Amino acid sequence: MSADSQNAIRVVLLDSDEQFRTLIAHHITTAWPGAEIASLACLDEMDEASHPDCFVLDHMTLQKAANSTDANLWFRVAAAIASSPCIVIAEPSDELLAVRYMKGGAKDFLPKRLIKHELIVSSISECLQADDDGDAPHADPEPASQAASSSAPRPAAARAAAPDAAADATVASKPADAGAETATVKGHVAPSIDGYRIIRAIAQGGVASVCLAHSEERDHEVALKVLRISKSNAANKLYERFEQEYRLISTIDSPSVVKTYDSGRTRSEVYIAFEYFPAGDLRTRMREPLGVDTAFTYLTKIANALQELHGLEILHRDLKPANVMLREDDSIALIDFGMAKQLQSTENLTLPGTIQGTPHYLSP
Repeated sequence: MSADSQNAIRVVLLDSDEQFRTLIAHHITTAWPGAEIASLACLDEMDEASHPDCFVLDHMTLQKAANSTDANLWFRVAAAIASSPCIVIAEPSDELLAVRYMKGGAKDFLPKRLIKHELIVSSISECLQADDDGDAPHADPEPASQAASSSAPRPAAARAAAPDAAADATVASKPADAGAETATVKGHVAPSIDGYRIIRAIAQGGVASVCLAHSEERDHEVALKVLRISKSNAANKLYERFEQEYRLISTIDSPSVVKTYDSGRTRSEVYIAFEYFPAGDLRTRMREPLGVDTAFTYLTKIANALQELHGLEILHRDLKPANVMLREDDSIALIDFGMAKQLQSTENLTLPGTIQGTPHYLSP
């Protein structure tokens, strides 16, 4: 696939504020110079047959349309919106509104007042990822240095900012392909890190990826969590979260927490080497019905793991089935401590007014 076709994403922006749409269009076309953007001030302008790669929708504009008397228009447009990943922006915004949209199927919910380029690009990137059923993945956004030199036109449009996450990437349970020496992540060749032979891609989050790799030093398989380096990532504290995760987990000596082996940095990535779980995660296990006794057993193990963490004054803050890994002996281990917090620590990486965590699993 050519670079031009990879960057030819289609985004529909809906917001009554033309200046805001223009700003968001600039963010998008900086990352994807070939992006095709439909910039709309109201729902009347939307083509119900449209199937873009992503919708970016303003809450107030949607609310105004929902209160109109044209129910037929609203029904037709709602059907169009349901056909593609959707990001909702809002000003003002609150947690309840965010949870309602996310439970309604929105991919992300972003407060307008927190707009930042990296968060916008990250959220749209998540919409472009392959879904769990194996759809064909899109390309990464073009690096800023390359996008700046592109001669592609810059259309106009709208959008806002979101909770960051070092990566919500789940370690999958597929067996390793010992004969493979390269892997792909979002259609790209996987990272090259000295001391690790990449076997295959495992998962992809908004800003990081996880690959199965063979550690030459330890002579066994590990899960490599890799974050691509960029100036905007650093500006949005993603590196700090990534490094905090390694520092935090490396201090915990417990079978209930994923083991960490190594952390480092190359010219283009930072990475952490974790324990690999060929048995997969609880989310995958739950795709088949669990008996009452089995469910209670898992619940007890998770509660014991949390009790142990809380005894160390550590809050996980993103507990969900995808972050509960299963070992082959059926023991569990918690992963993804990117949003965890040490109660005695004065370090605060959460911006005021932002929501951290996964909406479907947040406390009420």
